[in-house]
Amino acid sequence: MISYEPLTKTLQERGMKRTDLLPYMSSATIAKLANNEFLSLKTVDTICRVLHCRIEEVVIYIEENEDEQPVDWYET
Repeated sequence: MISYEPLTKTLQERGMKRTDLLPYMSSATIAKLANNEFLSLKTVDTICRVLHCRIEEVVIYIEENEDEQPVDWYET
């Protein structure tokens, strides 16, 4: 699962809120951030560019179920 919790921390450290990103993206995209919904990498890139930060300061991957077997992408 992708979480945008690092973005919340990054914004707080800068005295900002998600709504401060409105000049750069739509309110629908801001809502997706709040709900940890899918964002394109282009949007993540925009956030990194605007905030002058690394991707790790925007998103984090969280394992949902450790019992799940990894997908073997090379299986034929």
